[in-house]
Amino acid sequence: VAQRNWSQASAWSAQQPLVQTLVKESGAYRNAVAGSEAPEAALKRLLADRKFMADLREEKTRVQAGFLAMDPRNGHILAWVGSRDYKQDPFDHVQQARRQPGSTFKPFVYGAALLNGSRSSDQLEDKAVEIPLPGGQIWRPSDAGPPSNQPMTLADGLAYSKNTITAQVMQQVGPAKVVRLARSLGVRDSALDAVPALALGSSPVTLQEMVTAYASLARSGQYLPPTMVTRITNRDGDVLAEFAPARAEAAMDTNAANALVDMLRGVIDKGTGRAIRSTYGIHADVAGKTGTTQGNADGWFILMHPQLVTGAWAGFNDGRITLRSDYWGQGARSALPMVGDFTNRVLGTRRIDAQARFAEPERSDWWGGLVDGLRERLQGWWGSNPEDEGAVQDRVPTAPPRPAPAPTTAPTAPDASQPTPPATPAAPPMPGGGGWPGWGERPGTPAPVTRDPDTSRDGPVEERTPTLQEQGLPAPAPAQVQPPPAGQDGAFNPYSLPP
Repeated sequence: VAQRNWSQASAWSAQQPLVQTLVKESGAYRNAVAGSEAPEAALKRLLADRKFMADLREEKTRVQAGFLAMDPRNGHILAWVGSRDYKQDPFDHVQQARRQPGSTFKPFVYGAALLNGSRSSDQLEDKAVEIPLPGGQIWRPSDAGPPSNQPMTLADGLAYSKNTITAQVMQQVGPAKVVRLARSLGVRDSALDAVPALALGSSPVTLQEMVTAYASLARSGQYLPPTMVTRITNRDGDVLAEFAPARAEAAMDTNAANALVDMLRGVIDKGTGRAIRSTYGIHADVAGKTGTTQGNADGWFILMHPQLVTGAWAGFNDGRITLRSDYWGQGARSALPMVGDFTNRVLGTRRIDAQARFAEPERSDWWGGLVDGLRERLQGWWGSNPEDEGAVQDRVPTAPPRPAPAPTTAPTAPDASQPTPPATPAAPPMPGGGGWPGWGERPGTPAPVTRDPDTSRDGPVEERTPTLQEQGLPAPAPAQVQPPPAGQDGAFNPYSLPP
């Protein structure tokens, strides 16, 4: 998809400013200028060199990926894939690369709200939002479609990745509390800007940090550092060194963490991650989140199971290069397939218990048992509708935000190509007893996987992380992007470029 889209003249030609910039950043150009060739002449010569330009395009538009799997019970690393090919790109996209996480950061916003006394059933109006920023700027977060001007529960706001709802939640709790929670759960090395736009994942982080934080949630709010090595032996089996397991530390209130995991079940059951059930046939108790950044530069997906947490990132080494497809560029279609296929296969081998369940949040309301039973019946409907796979929405368009529509007496017709958030409160959590339909019939081999071969149906985009100007932050000076040396991040901040 990337090679096809970038081979078009509208994307890759000598007249494109980005292409000229990439040439100027190349080693061939720098060597030519260092050898006393005039900069203009060197640029013109290289732009006319078909082999050089073809090689440069292949290098820059090569899709990269990172993948990490952990056992949340002990923090053990089960799988670590740093790039698609170490010989081509010896750069670790799990621990070294820092990229904007997009909507995968939103759970920390809702988690902070739960800690602040909110409930998943609390409602906010899905309306146009204006947030004043320093310097007189106004940030207007929006979604792929216009706001419904109807009340929506926090649970549905997270399940459908509504930017308008998430921004309001961030305003209620404040960025400082969101930063504190993210740090406590596992995002401990990357810098987090305490600004409103952090709600949509504006600060770059690593995949390892995000998977570690989700593992803390799967462990009911208990943080454990990732563990790669437990002991070292020689060829004869003699133990040369053995490392004691780290002690878990409380990172989040247990009941709030369990309530947040319960909200993230909705992402899989009816929201932006429902392909986990409809396409990959996973019926276990799982929860997770999709994420996509501006221009489809980064696609994310993280999935939690009580015994396995997996996360994937897909994108390019250079953040200015994007997939140029709003369909395949979404995290639900670029990163989710890696996680879905892996988890499906692991469940098929029975290495993890398909009937394991997350701890349930405590209930104090008398009707908890009633709504639990209702959800058990409805989940079979939500999780098995592959025809809804056509649009996974959790990124606002790059076009100027739309104003809120004028109130009308008749409701607008829903868009059948995308999941439609209900105006009523979210469905109650999964029941404490029993199990998902089909657990007892699960075969010992992975369920068949089907994929949509249609690459032409570019649907609406998922989410857009705000520009630095919208965040009230200074724009960085233009930076040259070179192949990243070991220990450094090769990601380029796309917000220094015009939209």
